[in-house]
Amino acid sequence: MDYTDEEIQTILKKYKETRERDRKRYEKRKLDPVFIAKNRARAKEHYHTNREEVKQYYEDNKATLRAKANFRYWQKKGEDGVKHFKEKHPDKYELLIAVGFIGEGDDELS
Repeated sequence: MDYTDEEIQTILKKYKETRERDRKRYEKRKLDPVFIAKNRARAKEHYHTNREEVKQYYEDNKATLRAKANFRYWQKKGEDGVKHFKEKHPDKYELLIAVGFIGEGDDELS
């Protein structure tokens, strides 16, 4: 489907208005005790229903998640920290390149 520039602008405007309306509605509702109770119950149910799947995800990706956390720690220390990370943890650095978290020869997040 090809849209004209005018149609694209109209679609974007409607989308922005909808998002703004939904945000305002949520801002009003989030303080309502009934809404809070329903939301907590829904979140608790979701947690209990998907507990094993989430646990399995973390078990499967443990090495990658730990390498990312370690990289972020050293990244906060500045450019010297990233260089130190590369020198101290070359295996983790290679893992992060392999999964596409950082680019090869790149010290920033992808």
